[in-house]
Amino acid sequence: MDPALVASIRKSLEATPTEDLRRAYEGDKAGKSPEELEAMRQLLDERRAKRNKAAVALASAILMGTLVAACAWWQGFPEEIIILAGVGGAILGFASWYIPGLIAPA
Repeated sequence: MDPALVASIRKSLEATPTEDLRRAYEGDKAGKSPEELEAMRQLLDERRAKRNKAAVALASAILMGTLVAACAWWQGFPEEIIILAGVGGAILGFASWYIPGLIAPA
């Protein structure tokens, strides 16, 4: 398989909507070259990963915001600080998926 040809085909398919790509990939494969199928598979995998990353980042924001707000409430902080802590935790939870090293491992 020629990687340069795969890259060229990928570039030409980037503007194609995901649903059209999926139909073409899952449809009749008899008339398609292995390079074309590989380019479609790579694009579909890349788009799926982007979509999943956004969903996980949103779930992380909700979880972190709730956890930080609960910790602030448990410590007896005023309501304004609890809300501010929850919003800050949510922002940190969301951004940690897009900024590498934002939350360093222990």
